[in-house]
Amino acid sequence: MSDSERRAERVPTGVPGLDDILEGGLFKGSTYVVQGPPGSGKTILANQLCAETARRRGRALYVSLLAESFTGMLQHLRTLSFFDADFVGDRIVYLSGLAALEEGGLAGVLNLLRGETQRHSADVVVLDSLLPARDAVVTDLQYKRRLLDLQALGEICRFTTVLLTTPLTDHDRAVVAQMVDGVIELSDDAYGVRHERSLAVRKFRGSATLRGRHSFRISEKGLAVFPRLEAVVSDPEPGSPMDKRLSTGVATLDAMLCGGLPPCSTTGLIGAPGTCKTSLGLQFIAQCTPKEPALLFGMFESAESLRGSARTLGLDLEALEASGALRIVWQPQAEHLIDELGHRLLQEADAIKAKRVLLDGVEGLLQALLDQDRISRFLTALSIKLRSRGATVLITAETQHVTEQQVELPVEGPSPIFDNLIVMRRIEQNGRLIRLVAVIKVRSSDFDPAVHAFTIGPRGVEVGPVWDANAARAQPAAAAVNPARADD
Repeated sequence: MSDSERRAERVPTGVPGLDDILEGGLFKGSTYVVQGPPGSGKTILANQLCAETARRRGRALYVSLLAESFTGMLQHLRTLSFFDADFVGDRIVYLSGLAALEEGGLAGVLNLLRGETQRHSADVVVLDSLLPARDAVVTDLQYKRRLLDLQALGEICRFTTVLLTTPLTDHDRAVVAQMVDGVIELSDDAYGVRHERSLAVRKFRGSATLRGRHSFRISEKGLAVFPRLEAVVSDPEPGSPMDKRLSTGVATLDAMLCGGLPPCSTTGLIGAPGTCKTSLGLQFIAQCTPKEPALLFGMFESAESLRGSARTLGLDLEALEASGALRIVWQPQAEHLIDELGHRLLQEADAIKAKRVLLDGVEGLLQALLDQDRISRFLTALSIKLRSRGATVLITAETQHVTEQQVELPVEGPSPIFDNLIVMRRIEQNGRLIRLVAVIKVRSSDFDPAVHAFTIGPRGVEVGPVWDANAARAQPAAAAVNPARADD
């Protein structure tokens, strides 16, 4: 095996999402620093790496230079699902290096590692923490020499080394970064009353990585990273014949779209509260079949509420779910991570190979977004990834005003996000509230640009003829109007 082939061997970390950011994992025989403040997740990340190594029938050595015992750490690890106590003492060995450090300094720790890594045939070595090792040397030259010795030992013995540390001084950070093969930085930042953990790869020899900061969560499963959606390269969109349109579930609206929605496109359904966006979305999603399944990803209404709403429109979502044609996923309001939601939506779409996707209530996604400058990039990336999977997407978005003559789009730069735009609005005239719908844009296609009135009833949304405002003004104010849902 050549040197390049030996270096190309990857070591999976066992941390969901992290290997995607590293484009395959750590390199065998390389040395990495994981730095972050106390409580940021360094110890959990390192132990997930050890557990994954053990599951793959490798061996890991966890060496602590801290005064605390392993008893407390193991008690906490037992609450995490990735931890397997059967591996401890066999495939994962926990060892204190404090005595070696006190007696021989960093050179003593290196001597300890030389013996223990060979005795246990270690594939991964974790050294926790780097700060006591730094305090054991006097000069930068000695520090660099010891780090170089440690790196050489890992390369010769073919084990991957991970050095854990709290944030270093600017000077020490420069010294360490120069000597090691990679630096992974964990953060826990405050945004008003919220905190969000994130990860960034500052250095990684031998491979490209996904640049920038990526959010992560610590749960009973351990640490999970959610790569920033717009940083992940998408597959090309599949070619689809433009004459094979998808019905919205409303024949008159399909006619306005010159046959329906273009396949593998994303449509923005924009309107004020009560303009029947969800109702129209349900009619669109109800056209699914077991051969062309659909995903309904709701941000506000529960699955049961959506099923009930559909029944009032003559739609049987339960039957579609039972047949495998439809999956409903509800995200209750909470402090979500925006990329976590995006990745879950994509995973749910992949699970059923969805050909229709309704994202109902894009505001729920945007509320999870701490960096508002990402709105357009995130939604564009999400749209592209769904289309690359062969899905035709409908996204409902709410405007601010209950009645309006002009509509302000709820997101900036909608052109990259939406291939098609349908606006549903409500105006007041002669003491009546009139619902109107118009097609604003259709990708690579002609469409009917006229404004049409519509009603909502037992058969759902029904679009009428072209709206004649002059004729409407002449009608008496007491003219009857259809009762309408006001909750979507």
